[in-house]
Parts: sequence; structure tokens; C-alpha cells
Amino acid sequence: MTHLTSPGLPRSLAPLHEESLVGFLLRLAHRLERSPWRVADLCGLGSRRTSIGYGYLRDLPDEVAVRFSHAARLSSQEVDALTMRRFASSYPLLQRVRTDAAVTGRRALVNWAMNPSSRFCPACLRGDGSPVQAAFGGAWKTRWHLPVVFACPQHHSLLRSVCPSCSNPVNTKGSGGIGLIKRPRLAGLHPLQCRHILVADQIRKRTFRAEAACGARLDENPDRDSALGSEDLDRLLALQQRLDQLLTATDQPVGDCQPADPSFFPDPVMATHLIKLSWPAGASLLPSAALTALVDEHCAPITELATTQRGASADSRHIETRPAPTDSAQCGALLLAAHNLLGDRDLTSLHERVQPLAREAYGRHPLCQPWVRRPALSG
Repeated sequence: MTHLTSPGLPRSLAPLHEESLVGFLLRLAHRLERSPWRVADLCGLGSRRTSIGYGYLRDLPDEVAVRFSHAARLSSQEVDALTMRRFASSYPLLQRVRTDAAVTGRRALVNWAMNPSSRFCPACLRGDGSPVQAAFGGAWKTRWHLPVVFACPQHHSLLRSVCPSCSNPVNTKGSGGIGLIKRPRLAGLHPLQCRHILVADQIRKRTFRAEAACGARLDENPDRDSALGSEDLDRLLALQQRLDQLLTATDQPVGDCQPADPSFFPDPVMATHLIKLSWPAGASLLPSAALTALVDEHCAPITELATTQRGASADSRHIETRPAPTDSAQCGALLLAAHNLLGDRDLTSLHERVQPLAREAYGRHPLCQPWVRRPALSG
């Protein structure tokens, strides 16, 4: 193999449709038999010693994009398409993310901007059967990092959020914070294998760490969404199709166009905060007991946390109510409740639906008003 310190990589790959920067680096590293960190470093992304900056998923600075384009033999349009930049106009919550901040990952979660750990559809990851996808897998899609993407209408299923073998998210916080890829210095894994490290401790009274990657294939044994009936699944898939249409309606880089309704995504997110702070006052917003149980499961620890943190500041008391649920089913159910709360956004009927929840939330949490203050939700 040609030595990898040349100005450009000796071999590259054509990005797949909708492929994320994460997926491209994993596939390219596997092809070149190097670690993702090494490939990222050679492409101008390895500014950190132990991780790849998570903010690069949101956007690449111009100078970094030029180096990456040259090294990976991609056009500037192909490089842009690997990032979230294409959604910035239709999904304005992305604009709240500071890509140069050390706490990018945490702020992205709180603001519903993007998930550091991708959800995934096993059927999509299996690919289309072409030689390239048979060898390296299908695309890890950029949109799977958006909190509002929880289902795959193409395969009529909810996305997975954890490895089916070790039950851990695909990407988790490491010693250096949240990075773009879990254990990026670990080489030899297929792009579709789980990179979570399993640790064995305390053997024969000697404490040591024996580390090995989980390695389970994430494209196998697809879930059948058995927890939800067909009617509930259809409801969530219909919502996802509507959200997908709005996400791609202005599928252009920042500044090229503006969404028809810039409050469409921010308002449901604020509605989810109100629903969580007042739950179960909003249980009637959901059409089935199964969907209600999903939101109830997500809200239970939030209610308990609020009780134990009485007297704390507004920020510390309500920070845990703000991130999107990790679980796809819970996230879909919560967004469905939020969209039912907003309805057609007629202010008169919206006021009637919102006020009971607002009174309940403010009664329990007098300091929560800064988090629920958009005009559409104020009545």
C-alpha cells in the first residue's frame, strides 16, 4: 500500500447518498486498513490527540473543508453533503450549535440540534447489494443525527438507538468528551460493527482492565417494533414522513434559502418541554395507552429529579427536561403529543389546549417560565 503521508490519500471512496461524515470516515478507514482517527488526521480533521471534533458534523470550517476535499479526493459539494449544513435552513435549531465550543455535544443535546450518537435502521445499513455496499455497508445517514428523525418510512420501522448486543448507544462520551466517532483510534472494525468497549474488572483480587470492542454487527436482527401496534406505528411513521418533507423542503446550504415557517421545528420542541414539565396533564394528547406509556416512561425520572432539586436555579432544575429522548419510540411519541398540542396553531384553540398544561407546569416549577416562552405557546 502507498504510504499515507502523501498530500492526498492513495485511495478514497465516493460518498453514498445521504451519507454522514461519520459513516464516510468509518468506511474509508476500513478500506485503507487504518483507524478512523488516522484517516481523519490525514484529511485535516485530527486536531485533537484522542478524538475527532464532534462539531465537524455540524459544519466544516472553510480551511478544513479545503484540506479534507483535497486529501479525500472529493468535490466541495460532496464534502458539504457529509455534514448537517444542508439542513441548517429548514432546521434552524442547528444554528444554536457553536462548533468551536468544548461543550458542543452537550449544547447540541439540550437544544435538540443534533445527537452525537446516530440512530440507525439495520435494513438501510445492509445496503443495496452493490459490490461496494456489500463490502463496506450502506450509508450511516446524516439525518439520523437529528433528534426529530426517529423512524424509517422506507422500511416501515422505528430507528434503533442502541446496539442490540451490548445495549449501548453507538457513540458515547469518552475521556475527552463527546467526539465524532467512538474510540476513533481503534482500527480493524467493520463500519457496521459496534465500537463500544467492554471492560472486565476485579479478577483474582487484582484490578485491571481488559478491553475489547463489542463488535456486534448493527445491520443484523432488525427490530420488529413489537412494543407498538400497527396503528400506533403508522401514526409515528406518518409524523416522520411529514417531518422529512419539511427537512428536505429547503435542502440547501446556509444562506441559500429560508424555511417557509422558521418556527415549525422550534415550536414543537418547546411544546415537548411544556409536556414534560406538566406530565401527565397532557396524557390526553396521545391516542393510545401504548404511546402514553412511552412518554410516561421518559417523564418519570424528570418528575423525580424536579422533586429532589427544589430550590435550585432555573437552569440546573430544568436542564434535564430539555434533551430529546434517546429512545426512538419515546421520542416519536413525545413529538406526536407536541404536534397534537400545537394542532393547526390557531391561537384561540391553541390557548385553550396550552393553558391547563402551563398552569400545571408553573405550579410545580415556578422557575420554568424561561424555557416555555415562544409566542405560539404563550397564548
